[in-house]
Amino acid sequence: MNRILIIIIIIMILVSNIGIIYAYNNSQQKVNYIISANWLKPPENNTAEIQLGIIYYDQLKVYGIKVSLNLPTCLTNESGGRKICETYPLTYQQGYITISFNVTMDKVINGTKTLYFNGNFTWFTIIDNSTYKCITPFNFTLPYYGQINLNLVPLNSTLHVGENNLYLEIVKPKCLPIHDLILYINNCNEIDLNNFSTIINASIFVPLNYEGSYYPLKLYVQYSTPYGIENYKTELYLFVLPTFKVPIIYKVVSSPYPNYLLPNKDLVILYVNNTFGTDFYNITLLILSNSASVNQTILKIPLWKSNCVIKIPEILYNITGNVIIKIFALNITEIGEITLPIMNSTYLSIYQTSQKIIIYNPLNISINNLSVNGLIQYKKLYPGEYVELNISQLRSSNVHISFEICGIEFYQDFIIHITPQINVKYIIQDCEIYLKVTNTNNFTLSNVYLSILNAMPSYIYIGSLYPNETYSAIITPNNYKIFITIYYTAQNETFRECTNVSIIGYSKINLVDYSIIQNSNSFYIILYIKNLGNVSAYNVYVFLYSKCITGISPSSISIAQLRPGQCYAEIFEVQSSHQSINITVKIIYSNILNKISTYNHTIFITLSDNNSQDIFIKYLTYSIYGIP
Repeated sequence: MNRILIIIIIIMILVSNIGIIYAYNNSQQKVNYIISANWLKPPENNTAEIQLGIIYYDQLKVYGIKVSLNLPTCLTNESGGRKICETYPLTYQQGYITISFNVTMDKVINGTKTLYFNGNFTWFTIIDNSTYKCITPFNFTLPYYGQINLNLVPLNSTLHVGENNLYLEIVKPKCLPIHDLILYINNCNEIDLNNFSTIINASIFVPLNYEGSYYPLKLYVQYSTPYGIENYKTELYLFVLPTFKVPIIYKVVSSPYPNYLLPNKDLVILYVNNTFGTDFYNITLLILSNSASVNQTILKIPLWKSNCVIKIPEILYNITGNVIIKIFALNITEIGEITLPIMNSTYLSIYQTSQKIIIYNPLNISINNLSVNGLIQYKKLYPGEYVELNISQLRSSNVHISFEICGIEFYQDFIIHITPQINVKYIIQDCEIYLKVTNTNNFTLSNVYLSILNAMPSYIYIGSLYPNETYSAIITPNNYKIFITIYYTAQNETFRECTNVSIIGYSKINLVDYSIIQNSNSFYIILYIKNLGNVSAYNVYVFLYSKCITGISPSSISIAQLRPGQCYAEIFEVQSSHQSINITVKIIYSNILNKISTYNHTIFITLSDNNSQDIFIKYLTYSIYGIP
């Protein structure tokens, strides 16, 4: 394939050099095209990438295209010029080609504005074994909303062990609108900012082992702009002060989120600091909880030195809500109180694909003795590791998983959902789309309906589709691009699938023939009007007029639709006082996009001296209303 493209390019260069390419601008011999443009990479750091999409179609043999594009005054190409000039080979007579190029902002653009582009397409074609160049101008616009340079700046200079309020400032270009911003901190904390603010307040937990060192913050931002959905990621390091500022902190070992409990059962590590400024001997700690049961409530400590932190593992059972833990030093005082919030999450992250389930360890600690349905055993799964299991191995849609964290057994259940499949097929005939929707599952789909954009009908309700049942429909588009979305319900879940249909074609109405029947005081003219294009024409109006006639009946006709290849015949009675007459036939019609086109043709008629002629019927090979 690459060798063919290289040969085509060499032929184009040789032909252009030896001077046998002819330039023409004949309206009857031109290449029809549709052009679209968009930002492939939005403006950022004074650079951007623009993409052009070109749909070209005609009966001409096109083998290459040269694109000459003039850039606006605020843009330059990679070498500093203000023009893009590239030549591309074309393999097919009709098709679609995408062209992308990089540009640089050579000066500051204040505010939003519309950028105007113009240029020419030079089409290399072959007509009657001769090579021609057809030059067609084009233009398009692109909206400019500013550059997407986004930055997150921390307003905190340091952190401390335990819970922290992290303040981040979002720095962005003033003119760029941003909405639907989502911030992820260390792949766990998710902050959804629908009401955009330049200052973000996030709660983060710093474990004890980072005391006196730098704590990493991995920040990932996803946000929407007029250019589309953008992403930004960075990594910050903030110093953790080496002073223990709170008497009690905790870490939930059995949760992906160290400062949140999970329902039912958790393993929590309590860190308790002696902040009283003196050493204690043979002290007894009392641990109480309001919304959960703890495995140890009394803890005896032979020696507790000043500013010394003791580590207390606790198993919390029967968790019903946010847990408040109070710790007392008996016969001395209350040491402190903490609140452990609860989050509706799971210990392990379990994902399902079409044929497999994936079990991922999101914890900061390894899990041991992982068992799936009692059939599959794994001795250890480290943090960040995962295992893949074939669904066929599990023998059931109910998956029971058991595992151990620090020697304590935990359980988690998962239900395998069968993803339904629906088959959507279509064929395009004469600008009508014949659609077939098939249920390929072994169960019934309910509440099935179609939402259709740029076609009629715009909504089709199917109802239920039984296994292997097919529903057929015919839709009539009113645009070259049709968007079909099918909704259906299976297993109490609603699913959606999208299908996009593109129609490439054109309408071309011509007067292909006519017949004259002369009478004593008038004559009859029969016009044969045919659609030479490959898509239907609509609202076809035919007008006849001349300065040499005194009357014509009817003066005009209208045809609602002419399909490709369809021929329509109509007879007109003409009153004339001259023997030599010229009659102009004007045809006005519209295509699928309601674009108006006009066709004019003049007929020169010389009547005979014999005022009467035998009426005859001229046999034509055209089809009228689809009948030969």
